[in-house]
Amino acid sequence: MNQGSKPTIKDVARIAGVSRATVSRYLNGHRWVSDDAAEKIKAAIEQTHYVANTHARALVTGRAGSVALLLGEPQHLLFEDPNFATLLRALADELGQRGVSFLLMATNDKAEERRNLAYLQAGHVDGVIQVAWHQDSSEMIADLVNAGIPTVVAEQPNDETIPVGYVHVEDYGGAKQAVEYLIDRGAQYITMISGPYGPPGARERMQAFLSVLGADADDRIAHGDYSLESGRKQMEQLLHDHPDLDDAVDVTSLQIGEVATLLGFVV
Repeated sequence: MNQGSKPTIKDVARIAGVSRATVSRYLNGHRWVSDDAAEKIKAAIEQTHYVANTHARALVTGRAGSVALLLGEPQHLLFEDPNFATLLRALADELGQRGVSFLLMATNDKAEERRNLAYLQAGHVDGVIQVAWHQDSSEMIADLVNAGIPTVVAEQPNDETIPVGYVHVEDYGGAKQAVEYLIDRGAQYITMISGPYGPPGARERMQAFLSVLGADADDRIAHGDYSLESGRKQMEQLLHDHPDLDDAVDVTSLQIGEVATLLGFVV
């Protein structure tokens, strides 16, 4: 390697003592590279400061080396929900370890959906992780699937007829466990702050709440929109309507704790 010139895959192979094909397999994430060769290649890359040409690699492999995180969320909720930050950090860590970058895309209206879909169909990413916890993105999910774009949805899709993979938590079991925990610690009058009834996860949490406390407890469920302000207002209303309240199950925001604390309740 000449002084001042950019290191090449040939330089990495020479220093590592392996073939260029082996270095190429390593860079493309193939499994058939021995641990010993992988360590030597890694050391050679660090020594030479070699950076792979992702565009050239994409032409050879047919892969973009990136994944899109598509957020179909109302703008005012995007940074109020702490789950988003956790998701972004986890994705960055997991994909980064595999040499895959991720592109953050927001979809708030039909025009943005069309632009994003056109971009994704052009092959700029290898797949999409769709996140729409607070509103129905069934149409966008269906468009992604129909376009043949590999897609995984975070949370159960509203339209369960769409043939798409999804990852979600055990909403029913988790909510049921929360209510039973409050009962075990002596709570006598429990309420619930939920989001809109539409999403499958929200329905399952409410069903779990009622399965433990009975159908008559339906009037103890307050519905918000998952925002901090909504959580505050719903908690204030519950405390006003149910002065005998001694515990609450919150699935919207942490701000209800501030209101309850000010009024002398424990949440």
